[in-house]
Amino acid sequence: MKRTTLKLHAPSELFTSDDDGCNSCLAGYISVPLSYPLPFTSPTYVSIFLIRVGQLKTVTRVVNGLVPRNPLGFLQFKKKSDWRKFEEAEKLIEHVIQVASTEAHDLSDGSTDEKWNYDLLIPPNLPPTTNTPLAAISYALVAKLTTADGRSVWAGQELRVLRRRLVNPSFRQCSVVTFPRSSLIIDIRFSELLFGPKPTIPTTVQLKGLKVVTGRADIKRTILREVRWEVQETGVLVFGETNGLKHIPASNASRSEYTHRISRGRSRPISRSSFEDSANKHMGSAEVVESFDVFLPTQTDLANATAYLRTSAPHAHPVFCSGGRSSRESTANLKQWFTIQVQHKLQVRFCIGEDTFDIKTGALVERRDVQRVYSIVCPIVMRERRAQISLCPVDHSVEGAFGTGYETDWESPPPPYLSN
Repeated sequence: MKRTTLKLHAPSELFTSDDDGCNSCLAGYISVPLSYPLPFTSPTYVSIFLIRVGQLKTVTRVVNGLVPRNPLGFLQFKKKSDWRKFEEAEKLIEHVIQVASTEAHDLSDGSTDEKWNYDLLIPPNLPPTTNTPLAAISYALVAKLTTADGRSVWAGQELRVLRRRLVNPSFRQCSVVTFPRSSLIIDIRFSELLFGPKPTIPTTVQLKGLKVVTGRADIKRTILREVRWEVQETGVLVFGETNGLKHIPASNASRSEYTHRISRGRSRPISRSSFEDSANKHMGSAEVVESFDVFLPTQTDLANATAYLRTSAPHAHPVFCSGGRSSRESTANLKQWFTIQVQHKLQVRFCIGEDTFDIKTGALVERRDVQRVYSIVCPIVMRERRAQISLCPVDHSVEGAFGTGYETDWESPPPPYLSN
């Protein structure tokens, strides 16, 4: 009799939600070609596992001085023949079905398969599929067929776990940001998130308090030269041994973090001379409004408010470090778990220059490119359950935000004025 083969059929992506606490359903089927018939006399069982593979990568930056001596190995999805190795991985769900050959599909050409359906209830709050500089989380479905004579046949498929929001996210209007020893006032407004190849946040900034100093012969105006923005991703990794509740106690944990930029852009407003208006000659300040779009990478997973507030402490949903060390003894004595918390922040930099005009003719006398740069940092946080996202500007005096400073990397001169 020919050797039995097994095929596993399932969706490539699974969407879970951490907002309602409900399980997700994953439906698929397994099949065996009729050219490799199953025995009629003895039952055959197929075990279907949802496995999670956690990779703890080399830690490059450590906050509390603790570094793992040897990062645990990672079982990678490479070949079909490698699926049997995943028996050592963390099993989240196990479902067993009994299969038996039927005579109803007995076709001479062997072109059809015998199929058996399955439904798996996927628990909520699964950490999504992640690949960061510190750690990676992968999921897969693995099927193991055990024949009556004790042989095992394996099949598997990668599964990408994504987090789905219950409703389309919206942005809460932000508070006004001020700077000590400066007349500048910044107000940022975010419109509704636009979905597409790249999720887009339409953004409008209003700058008030731009100084207008009137002298005897000239007028000096503070000008917004350029708006530069970037979205930063920060990951916090907590790893160690867990307690009975599968939490990583702070006393037995190490903590690492990384920060890198995932998108950036700039907007250069067009300056217009308006000194024909006599009211501008005696103004003590001016304001400007500029609009630009902030792009997010596809499938960016935004943190909720609860997770954002507790990143400094160990939290739930640890992932087991799959694989083993070179020594079986060391593997038995040390079982590493980790949690990876990813946050996103929007940093906006306002490049400010100065123009000097003749008070009589309104002609440009002197132009200074960039004298100061004002920066604010806005954490991108999802409001829990209501599935709303709020970008809250942080005053520059708060830790993690940036204050004023001199610009040193101006790349090109500012655009010319347009005549009215």
